[in-house]
Amino acid sequence: TLDTPVVVPPAERSHVQTTGVLTKKGAPVTEAALWRGRRLLTDPPVLPQGEIRRLKGKWLWGGVMWRYFPHFITESVTRLWALDHVDLSDLDGILFVPKSPDNEDTPPGFHETFFRLMGTDLSLVDVKEPVRPDTLIVPGQGFGLGDISRGTPEFRAAMKARFAKGIAAEGPEKLYISRSRLGPQRGALLGETYIDDRLAAEGYEVFHPQDHSLEVQIARYRAATHVIAAEGSSLHLYAFVGRPDAKIAMLLRRKSRATQHISTHIESFTGVTPLWIEHLRQTWKRVDTPRKRLHISEPDFAAIQTDLRQAGFISKSGPDWTQPDPKELKALLGSNYELA
Repeated sequence: TLDTPVVVPPAERSHVQTTGVLTKKGAPVTEAALWRGRRLLTDPPVLPQGEIRRLKGKWLWGGVMWRYFPHFITESVTRLWALDHVDLSDLDGILFVPKSPDNEDTPPGFHETFFRLMGTDLSLVDVKEPVRPDTLIVPGQGFGLGDISRGTPEFRAAMKARFAKGIAAEGPEKLYISRSRLGPQRGALLGETYIDDRLAAEGYEVFHPQDHSLEVQIARYRAATHVIAAEGSSLHLYAFVGRPDAKIAMLLRRKSRATQHISTHIESFTGVTPLWIEHLRQTWKRVDTPRKRLHISEPDFAAIQTDLRQAGFISKSGPDWTQPDPKELKALLGSNYELA
C-alpha cells in the first residue's frame, strides 16, 4: 500500500512500454510490473518533471488495460485476486494504464462485464497522463502468459470464489468451439467449416463465442462434458469455468508457445489435461507480417477423426472424414499467403 505514489502511463503503443508505478520519491514499484514469460513488458519510468495531477482517494492497481480480448483476459485481469483481500467499499476504483494510449474509442463491453462477473462494480479508470493518487494498493501479478498461466494460489482461489457465481450451466453436453467465422486475418484452420459440419453430424453444437455474451459463453462451457475446440483465446475463458469432469480436445492450428499457455491454464484451473490434436499438412504465413498468430494451416481431416475416435469424442461407426478438394482449399486461402 503506497502513500501518494506516481502512476506513469506509456507515451505510445509498443510491445515493451515505459510505464508503471513509482513511489512518491520516484523509485520503481516492482510489484506493479507486467511480465510475459521471462520478459518484462513494462520498463520502469522516471519521475516526471513539473506538476503531477493529484488523484483523490484510494485506488487498486490493475496494470495494463488491453482492448484486444486474448490479452485482456490473460494480462488485464491478473491482479483481481486482491478483491478478496481489500475492503471494496473503501476503494474509489481500479487504476490502469492503457496499452494503446491514443485510442479514444469507447471501451469494449466485455471489460465492464468481466469485472461485474468478478463481483465488483468499481470504476475502471485508464490513466492518460501522470497522476499521484492519495493511496494506491498494488497487488502482484497473479496470472498471465508463461509459467504463471497456472495462476498463483491466491488468484485461483479468487476466481473460484468470485467469478460468474450467478451463471448456471445451460446448453448441450457436446460443444465444438469454432473459429470458422473469425476469418483468416485472425489465424485459422483452412477449411474449418468442413470440421464444423462433421462435428455437427456427431451431435456437437458448433459454437462461435464471439457471437455471444460472456454470460452465454460461460453457461455453455459449464454445461459441456465433451469439448472440442480450435485452439485459441476462447479457451482462456473456458479455463476459468470448465467442468472438472469434462473431456477437452484442442485442434492445434499453429506452432506457438501460446498453445502451452492455454493448455497449462486449463489444466491448472479445471484439473483436466487437454488432448492435443496436432495434424497439420502444411502451414502458410502472411506475406506482410511475421506474426505466427496469423498463420493458416491445412488440417489432416482423417488423422483428426482417428484421434477423436480413439479418445471417445466421436463415434467409430460414422463416415470417414476425407480431405476436401485442394482447389477448394486454395480458393479459401487467397493470394496474401506463402508456405511457412
